[in-house]
Amino acid sequence: MAVLIKNVDISGLAEPVINQTASTALVLSPENAYGASVQWRNETDGTYLSAGDKFRSGKVYAVYCTLYANDDCGFATNNGSSAVTASLNGKRPAVQTFNEIDPEDTIRLKLTFPKLDSDITSAQITGVGEPSFTWGFYTSDFSLNNPGLEGYVQWYDVTDGDSTRIAEYNRFVRYNRTYEARVYLSAKEDYVINADNFTATINGQNARIFTDNGKVVAAITFDTPP
Repeated sequence: MAVLIKNVDISGLAEPVINQTASTALVLSPENAYGASVQWRNETDGTYLSAGDKFRSGKVYAVYCTLYANDDCGFATNNGSSAVTASLNGKRPAVQTFNEIDPEDTIRLKLTFPKLDSDITSAQITGVGEPSFTWGFYTSDFSLNNPGLEGYVQWYDVTDGDSTRIAEYNRFVRYNRTYEARVYLSAKEDYVINADNFTATINGQNARIFTDNGKVVAAITFDTPP
């Protein structure tokens, strides 16, 4: 055996996200010392995922990575047990020998992830542009940090306590006004917004939260110069 593998560092694994397809892509280190195969298991139901299966809410998932030493390489052992120190996405998986006849040939890693929670209680919204005297009101250039959310922006003139919606085609921004950007949020399949405890920031500012026609709304105001 030319190379004794004492440490393995695996990265690049896409961790479970509700409604995302289970991935088997990995980045292996050290390079050219071993290969790997990946299986995902639904630990809640006791079933293995097939190609194309998606992660579901309320389930606990574990990834099993079987590592095969390349020619002239072998995994470190101690009295028939694995002596390999492993890292998977910066976490410490369980390491087991997989081949009792030749324990240096194959090992198996197992890493269990927390239960996928469908209850959304917060969001960070960025990229909501201020009203522009040149370009008007921005309604599409924003981002949501939570993959379980989708939404759209509506603008309102709330000067002096009023609440007048700005038509989508209206690009006329007036001086000495207070405008409010309202981001209407809804949950994607398998997710639920916890409206009673929901908090959000927009462009780093704490947002006002309320409900409107069954949607949770996060809002902040912008003041134009006099």
